[in-house]
Amino acid sequence: MKNKRYFYVLGYDDGPEGGIYRYSFSKDEGLVMHGFTQLAGANFACISPNGKYLYSTCRINGEGGAAAFKIEKNGDLTFLNMRETDGRAACHVEISPDGKVLFVANFAPRTMMGIESQGMILSAVDFDGSLSVTSVLRGVK
Repeated sequence: MKNKRYFYVLGYDDGPEGGIYRYSFSKDEGLVMHGFTQLAGANFACISPNGKYLYSTCRINGEGGAAAFKIEKNGDLTFLNMRETDGRAACHVEISPDGKVLFVANFAPRTMMGIESQGMILSAVDFDGSLSVTSVLRGVK
């Protein structure tokens, strides 16, 4: 298979088994695991509109967070950075259609945060996909 297509499965755990598993599936090979990226509290992820970055929920020192990864040509993930999300449990991430803002929802407290993706604001050459906090919406119902 010349151009493998990969998909990612998240395993929520605060221990060493928690993280992002990379798989491929084909008629010839079946289901094949290609890699694992450890990430505590990973339970939801999304991929940027340009397909170059994966963003995931995570845990940072027992609190909710979001992590950014570059997707390499072979499907491997290269860690860029992570940010706290001002909540105890980040539960959902979604990137805006233009790739400029990552939205993160927390279970407790009920908050939603917009995290600016710095790279979309800079020139394409400087695009690194990393995250910086822009605003927090409190009391989201």
